[in-house]
Amino acid sequence: PRNYSLTCKGPLGIPSLTKPLAAPGLKVHTLLTKIECSKDNVIFGDCANIKLVAGSSIYLKDLSDPTPGSTISNRVWTFTNGSPAQCPSTHAGCTNPQIPKVSFLAEGTQTATLRVTDSAGETETITKAFIISKPIFQETPPGE
Repeated sequence: PRNYSLTCKGPLGIPSLTKPLAAPGLKVHTLLTKIECSKDNVIFGDCANIKLVAGSSIYLKDLSDPTPGSTISNRVWTFTNGSPAQCPSTHAGCTNPQIPKVSFLAEGTQTATLRVTDSAGETETITKAFIISKPIFQETPPGE
C-alpha cells in the first residue's frame, strides 16, 4: 500500500496544511489503460467513428501507461467473433501483442478487451465496442 497526503497551499503558494489521506478500502490505481485504433493507415484515436465490415482488419494499439517506476509486464487481448480470438503475450498467432491485427468475422456489435498488468502488480481492463456491418458485394455482369 502507498501512503498519500493532501497539501493545501496558501495565497503565496506556501503549504499551510498537510493531512495524510486514509480511506479504508480505497485503492488508488496509477496504471492507465488506453487503446488506439487504425485502419488503412488512418488513426482513429480512441476508436470512435471507425467503420468496419465483417472480415475487414483493424490494428489496435496498447498505449497504456504503467505505474510510475514500473513497466508493462503482461497484456492480453480478447476479441468477440475475432480472428484471432485472443492475443496474449505468449500466443503464437499474435506476433505483436502491443499492436495486434484483428478481423471481426460476424456483423453486429463486437468487442475488443485489453487486460494490462504492470510490474508494480496493478491490473486494468478496458473494452471497446465496434459495430460491424455486412460486407457489400458488387455483382460483375457476365462478359466484363
